[in-house]
Amino acid sequence: MKDIFEIRGFFYRLEGLNCRSYLNITRRGTSQVDPDLLVVMMNPGNSKPLDEMYKGEKETVARPDRTIMQIMRLMDKCELSYCRILNLTDIQETRSNHLYEILSQPKTKKMIHSIFDPRRQAEFDELYPRDTRTVLAWGVHEALTEWAQMALDRIGKENTLGLQKDETETAYYHPLPPSHYKQKTWVNQITEQIKNRQQF
Repeated sequence: MKDIFEIRGFFYRLEGLNCRSYLNITRRGTSQVDPDLLVVMMNPGNSKPLDEMYKGEKETVARPDRTIMQIMRLMDKCELSYCRILNLTDIQETRSNHLYEILSQPKTKKMIHSIFDPRRQAEFDELYPRDTRTVLAWGVHEALTEWAQMALDRIGKENTLGLQKDETETAYYHPLPPSHYKQKTWVNQITEQIKNRQQF
């Protein structure tokens, strides 16, 4: 997949934490300037800048992680050329339980670490083109409920896709579940949703 798509993101530091505000995945050779798909996930995970620098100065080439590989598989199956990934939080922490601890701290709650924070309205408007299909895929842990609700308040549900957990309002399954079978199932089910939406 890495020879089909190019991955670039904006990486920065906030209060001593590594962060990423967005990641763009584009098919090599495309001239497309606007995303044809948006994906909202939990946090940047293990996809890092190729130069390991978090300067916050310009968009840089990034390494994919296993979750980004899942999104590239989805793009390839749906013949999409440009996907932008946003996250509930920009904080890059690979250990989920540690991330939940960070998010619960009073210091973190005062930080502007989410693109969905109303204080980042101008940036949100720039990075989130309206009327673009959006896959909701931030996971189902209850610790994310507050941040997931904030995202839904900003996005709305009109153009959203995703695998919603039964009997929940804000929980959507992550692209990289533990088993390989479930990973393939996620890609196939979201592919079906996208292709069904394209028929209308």
